[in-house]
Amino acid sequence: MLRESAWSRTGTPIEIGDLSETESMEYLKKSKIDEESARQLYELVGGRIMELKSVVDKVLGGQPFNNIKQDIFIKVKKTLRTAKIFKNYEYHNVGKRILRASLNSRELVHEAFEEFFNKPDEANEVLGYNVFTYHLVKDTVTFQSCSVKYYVQDNTDVFLRCL
Repeated sequence: MLRESAWSRTGTPIEIGDLSETESMEYLKKSKIDEESARQLYELVGGRIMELKSVVDKVLGGQPFNNIKQDIFIKVKKTLRTAKIFKNYEYHNVGKRILRASLNSRELVHEAFEEFFNKPDEANEVLGYNVFTYHLVKDTVTFQSCSVKYYVQDNTDVFLRCL
């Protein structure tokens, strides 16, 4: 049945990436965000247009950066708990090793990502929770978003110590 589906006739998948740093900064400045705030927001959410729009709306609505950051961090923590990577959860130790490797290199080869786990099903389970993203065309794994990376960097005591 899959052989007959529209998906099988699409050919090579196209991955639409994030905006570049330059494009993101232009968007933020055109949205009346000052240079310093734009830099902070870009570091927090990267070039994801929907996330950029969301933080612009919050800034223009009067929310300070720290409140925006806290809201995003709450969402990231929920995602890490769901993925069982948060402290005292099943994949915390393996998660710490993957997070360290992901911070040290922009992307991991998919096989290297799977090698962190005892079973490929565990790797696929963690991939399904949007902490990491699998890039089909390149066969690599990266952080799902800048927000996840920012959170991990901001919480090294939880995720990167004792490795």
